[in-house]
Amino acid sequence: MFAVEPDVKTKERNEHKLYTVFVSSTYKDMKDIRKAVLTKLNSSRNYIPIGMEDFTASDSNQLNYISDRLKDTDIYVLILGGKYGTLTPEDHMSYTQKEYEMAMQDPNIMVLSFVCKNPEDLPAKRRWQNDEEHKHLEEFRQKVLSSGKLVKLWEANDDDCAEHIAFEVYRSLILEDKDDLRGWIRGVSAHSC
Repeated sequence: MFAVEPDVKTKERNEHKLYTVFVSSTYKDMKDIRKAVLTKLNSSRNYIPIGMEDFTASDSNQLNYISDRLKDTDIYVLILGGKYGTLTPEDHMSYTQKEYEMAMQDPNIMVLSFVCKNPEDLPAKRRWQNDEEHKHLEEFRQKVLSSGKLVKLWEANDDDCAEHIAFEVYRSLILEDKDDLRGWIRGVSAHSC
């Protein structure tokens, strides 16, 4: 048997894969950071960002909807600051942690985490509101930090925190080996005769 070399068009299509990137974080306290990351990803030819900003109204349970979006995800990006987040009604875990756990369970999803190194230095509007939330946040942080997946730390005192994180997310996506990811390949357009 002889190996057949793929044709040039097949090689070109494989080199231009698009990857879906699910961006996860708490919402209100991270709006500016989320916006910067999603804008950076939207400006790229290589990534299709998925964020809660794009979620549509749905009759389904929110966790079911998130689970469906994760099925279309190649890369999951967690941005963890100083809040634990809104709790799910089912198991009283934050939606952010639940998203993270679902992504970690899927072997087809690359997980990248960007964690605030010193959340106690964040402004009050970006920090936990009580001891219970702080306890849950710390447990979640430790789980992420010891996950064995890529984790990058960011400083709470960066003046341009949002732009810095957006740059680090984009840079990390570029540097990560994505050969094993499914990705999306734009279909070949048909020409009529």
